[in-house]
Amino acid sequence: NCAGTVTWNNGLPSGSTATVSPTTTTSYIATCTVGTCSATATSTVTVNSLPNLNVVSTVCSPNLQTYTITFSSNGTVTSSAGIVDNNAKTVSNISVGTNVTLTATLNNCTTNVQVTSPNCPCPTVNQPVSGGNVTVCSNVNIPALSVTVGANESANWYNNSGGVLASNTLTYTPTTAGAYFVEAYNLTNNCKSATKVQINLVIKNAPTISPTVKQATCNVTVANNDAKILFTSTNGDKYNIVLGSAFTGTGNYTTATNLNAGGGNKLNIPNPTTAQQYTIRVYNETDTCYSDSTVTLTPKNCVLICEPFKCTDLKVRIN
Repeated sequence: NCAGTVTWNNGLPSGSTATVSPTTTTSYIATCTVGTCSATATSTVTVNSLPNLNVVSTVCSPNLQTYTITFSSNGTVTSSAGIVDNNAKTVSNISVGTNVTLTATLNNCTTNVQVTSPNCPCPTVNQPVSGGNVTVCSNVNIPALSVTVGANESANWYNNSGGVLASNTLTYTPTTAGAYFVEAYNLTNNCKSATKVQINLVIKNAPTISPTVKQATCNVTVANNDAKILFTSTNGDKYNIVLGSAFTGTGNYTTATNLNAGGGNKLNIPNPTTAQQYTIRVYNETDTCYSDSTVTLTPKNCVLICEPFKCTDLKVRIN
């Protein structure tokens, strides 16, 4: 306390108190004068610098569900959300859509920075590439439908109504004919293709085959080369007949013979010396729908058959 007059350096007005707002650390000297006597006292106001705090980047996580902030600061940083690592200078595991406040503290001074959540959109995911439409016969097992997708992707399968049939698989084996729809999705972020590829399964009725084998005819003791195989069919439109117990060779639907009035034949077959098998294949509009039937042609044995001698009474008349 000063009973006299107090004066200050630095141009401050006289008085026992002075209000100052220095921007740097500053010392202030007060002089107390009583009569011809005076005394001084020094007071230092220390000004600490605000901590610096800058956002370096905001990066979406691979799954696009969270993001990470990288910052620079000379203080200790806290965050209103996420996990702070002051050594790595990161704030991680922040939910996308959540804005945060970062606070840096140094010598009891603080600096705040508001950070807006980044937009983490899905990258483009191309629709799957179809393995192709499938047409099968009703007499065979239905094969799997298939697609191919990009790296780190899989596929989901849907029916015509949008119901999920199978997930996370590139193949699907349906049980009925129809249209099937497939989307691709990224295994890391679950982003899906904007469009689905359609794959059609057609199941055709298997042809029926009712065969008849006719042996060669005879010319006295010689067999004619006129054996024949005949058949009738439903659900078919073309056919091939080949020698053998199974269908082999290069025959296919394109080169097959058209059925005539619901049937077909193989005519003028040489009389075999031993039993021979032939395989009939009947197609229903495609190479992938057919039925086979194997028949056996047996040799015709032509022999001369003589009627037994007949005895009659001999009558002699003498005139």
